[in-house]
Amino acid sequence: MIKERHGSINSLDDLYRAVRKTMTIRKKMVKAYFKNRRWAANDIRILQSILDALNDIPKSDGNALLDTPFSRKMKVDVSYEIKELEKDIEFLSPGRKDSLTDYLARIHTEFASQVRNGVKFLSGFRIRNLVTDRDGTINNYCARYRTSVQSIYNAVYLTSFAQALTGRAVILSSAPLRDMLDVVIDPFHLFIHAGSKGREFMDEKRRKHIWPLTPQEKKILKTLNERISALLKEGENRLFLQIGSGFQQKFGQTTIAYQDTFESVPKEKSRDFIRRVREIIRITDPECIFFRTEETGKDLEILLTVKEKDRALKDFDKGDGVLFIDGNIEGGILGKTTLVCGDTFSDLPMLRKAMERGRGNIISIFVTGDTGLRNQVASVCPESFFTDNPDILVAILFAAGLQCERRFLR
Repeated sequence: MIKERHGSINSLDDLYRAVRKTMTIRKKMVKAYFKNRRWAANDIRILQSILDALNDIPKSDGNALLDTPFSRKMKVDVSYEIKELEKDIEFLSPGRKDSLTDYLARIHTEFASQVRNGVKFLSGFRIRNLVTDRDGTINNYCARYRTSVQSIYNAVYLTSFAQALTGRAVILSSAPLRDMLDVVIDPFHLFIHAGSKGREFMDEKRRKHIWPLTPQEKKILKTLNERISALLKEGENRLFLQIGSGFQQKFGQTTIAYQDTFESVPKEKSRDFIRRVREIIRITDPECIFFRTEETGKDLEILLTVKEKDRALKDFDKGDGVLFIDGNIEGGILGKTTLVCGDTFSDLPMLRKAMERGRGNIISIFVTGDTGLRNQVASVCPESFFTDNPDILVAILFAAGLQCERRFLR
């Protein structure tokens, strides 16, 4: 009998509350796993009831229809939330040791062979450090960052690998550090979490390190964010907080969503909103000295520039972040053999800088089927392996961690 049944999910706020509830339970269960304690049966039932509530949301073309604060419904992709809960339920299944593995093999056709080949690839190296991107690499993509809460199985797999390392494990994301820490459930502080492409990071001792900004840079970034915040309070503009990346005030970078996968926002409203954001940028930085912008088709990225040695301005990238972390942690993160993982072209600078600065072997695993990206990765780092999905990568790392007592990694 279920002691507690989660209520129906009718709105975006309901969705956020439900996901936050799963996070509390997931953290507790990861701790229990590593302390060899039994999971509370009622906690499993609560997770199942939230999964049932997600599946019960009325759908249109396979996507959830949820209420918004503006008296209309919005199509919302909740596939991440559903699929990650399904995997966790499989992982928690009592008396079924291979339940999750069987599940992953059913949804990923090359799962078994890629895991086997990935473990074989890693077995040729004495790995000390891990430097990896998060979303799309070691965590599946979610339609909204706020609900991309790490799953139990994912935390267990990655923590097991991190425990096997004699060096450090770094997770480097483009998201703000505070947002990143809001969705991870690692309970043991084994990872260095780096946000804003590495401009800010939290080390294992929970000390925060921040890329130095000049007073002028801080002031102009603060002004920009205040003006965009004011714009978002006008009328229905609050809707842009609810879609995709929302409004992310990163350290040295700002991201604002103007559309989502389903084009929930009318095109004319979206165009008008982004026009007004660009006007704010022009007014704030009329000489175009401080900011560069990039459009993804869904988000506008506003990037604070950095100066190269020749004083030329450039966008801050993950390569700059890797060097910042390496130079501000005793012993660094690139000593001896380091495994670098990513999934997009934006992760290439991270790999390039690791190759340049690395004080030992650099090897890589990239999660991509893009031939062009694979070719570039291989040209930068000859010792590279490729896989199709974050689930496969974390399974490879978990299997590698389990082999550490048989001379693997050490």
